[in-house]
Amino acid sequence: MSIFFECVNCSKKHSLKTAICGCGQKFIPQGAIYWIEVRDNAGRKIKRKLGTVGLSVARRAEAELKVMATTEANVNNLHWSDLVARFCSKLEAEGRTHRYCLDSYRYLTEMGDFWGKNRKIDTITPILFQEFRVSLLNRNFSKNTCDRYHAAAKACWKYTVEDKPCPFSKTPLFRPDDGNIVFLNTEKTDLMLRAAKNINETFFQMLVVALATGLRKMNVVHLKREDVDFKEGAIFVIQKRGRKHVVRLASSVIEMLENIPDNGTRYFWINHATGQPFQDFPRKKWAKIKRIAGIDKNFRFHGIRHTSAAKIYQVTGDIKAVQEILGHTSFSTSSKYIHVFTDHFKAIAEKMDPLCNIAK
Repeated sequence: MSIFFECVNCSKKHSLKTAICGCGQKFIPQGAIYWIEVRDNAGRKIKRKLGTVGLSVARRAEAELKVMATTEANVNNLHWSDLVARFCSKLEAEGRTHRYCLDSYRYLTEMGDFWGKNRKIDTITPILFQEFRVSLLNRNFSKNTCDRYHAAAKACWKYTVEDKPCPFSKTPLFRPDDGNIVFLNTEKTDLMLRAAKNINETFFQMLVVALATGLRKMNVVHLKREDVDFKEGAIFVIQKRGRKHVVRLASSVIEMLENIPDNGTRYFWINHATGQPFQDFPRKKWAKIKRIAGIDKNFRFHGIRHTSAAKIYQVTGDIKAVQEILGHTSFSTSSKYIHVFTDHFKAIAEKMDPLCNIAK
């Protein structure tokens, strides 16, 4: 059994005996990205990424994984309902949001209803899963929604079945967003904000916070007053797997949040029809904002996070800044968010002009 930490600079993995990575980064136990590795009864390695947890948590997780890896029970005897129960328990233990847990359970339960909750996992095949996806399309589900079911199935298998090939990985995603814009340039961003302000002040404020912070949709929609330190100009949120994250805010955004009237709840924004926080960013309003601003109808709210990342990279030129502000645990994730504005290429070309220092 082994515990490793991942270097935040180069993503290389080292044992706990290593004090300094080859790139010069020092290992600090608090806030390190931990990995654990054990071997099962057949001698096969099982690895798991824990993320930014404490060393004591990593040791407990290592012991639990060893017990699971060396159990005498044959994984092929597990039923689909067993996998769903294990996966949901893990999500709750990691502190995932209530909405994410409910959605995942709903997606996985529907799959169980389709092919049988007591079906043994070794009988689940890519063909069976493809039949399930066809049934979703026949119910007029969008391809985006089908991909959410797909992602839930892959995550469930990954976290519960360590040593058996995932049947869902062999089925490609629909990826309906391929070819569509995944981030907005400055002009489109301004049009979006103007459209939102004309439609509803609440949604305008949400979009401002999303663009200023790069936070995920539900972190924005469910932003609480105690999450904001007005004196320090920062937002404190809980991200995926219970990670704490701090984002600094521009003074104008802090001033906007300070001026939002108290609605009698902990949240900045609520649905006045129900008196409760929004369950999601209202889809009809979001569609109307995109239509008025001339934005592709398939542009998702998550694209605002990509837009923030593109702006951060344009201003700093530093992928480390993108990683820190968005709260990613690895460079590989941050690299997927790197987009460059067209005018940035022009600025680079001007700086590379070989004639700029030659007197005319």
